[in-house]
Amino acid sequence: MTNFSGVARNEVVGFSIGAYGYIGTGLDGSNYYQDFWEFTTSSVGIIENKTTSFIVYPNPSNGSFIVKSEHSKTIKEIQIRDLLGNVIIQQHSDDLASVNIMNVPVGIYLLAIVDQHNRTTYQKIEICH
Repeated sequence: MTNFSGVARNEVVGFSIGAYGYIGTGLDGSNYYQDFWEFTTSSVGIIENKTTSFIVYPNPSNGSFIVKSEHSKTIKEIQIRDLLGNVIIQQHSDDLASVNIMNVPVGIYLLAIVDQHNRTTYQKIEICH
């Protein structure tokens, strides 16, 4: 297993969904980080820096939400995963995507946004019909 290659920090957030572990944010004493990292047992360790580069609104959402690229990144695919890692919604997209969540039960989900380079950004999304 590889070591965590990010900057050592305090006050991080960590959680797991299925076989995936996620850690991110935190402080190193003077800097606040807005990144997320993914660990999976199916690889050799931590995959890559998951820096947030998409805007998701409204969040919490009650019927649909918009995913917009911040830095000219192309959105290739959007997934909503439940807390067990199961894909609830999957859709292909572009730079601005509207996601209909009317049929998704109320709760907290993980939004996975895949860009044109097959890098995945993760964000929490709350659904509250």
